[in-house]
Amino acid sequence: MLRAQRDRKYRSRSRTFTLAIVAAVFCAIFSPASADDPPPNNPPEIEWFAISNSAYDTYEFYGYVSDPDGSTEGYIVTFSGAISGVSVTVGPDGSFDEVFYLPNAQSGLVFADTIDPEGAMAETVEYDLFL
Repeated sequence: MLRAQRDRKYRSRSRTFTLAIVAAVFCAIFSPASADDPPPNNPPEIEWFAISNSAYDTYEFYGYVSDPDGSTEGYIVTFSGAISGVSVTVGPDGSFDEVFYLPNAQSGLVFADTIDPEGAMAETVEYDLFL
């Protein structure tokens, strides 16, 4: 008799566990996804950038920006740190290349930032400028 009670208890627990698993799988498969939910917005990435200095206090800022969500054309890359107040616009191929006259430039870290139209910010990257 004791064995029969244990077998019934085991089968009851086994059925409860099986039903819980089936319910969880059913909910995961058939849960309605809202058509109004926007897709996730991944941040852009400044993959690299560099600065080269030329004669007469001119500096060329160049680099590349990508975004897994699409084109980066028109993104604005702003610079701060040792050289600030300078920004460039990203071209259709994701690159930027601009020459600036900066008579007061100094050696040090230059930081680059950008943001996509949906507000996701790229991770700040830096370049160590030696003059």
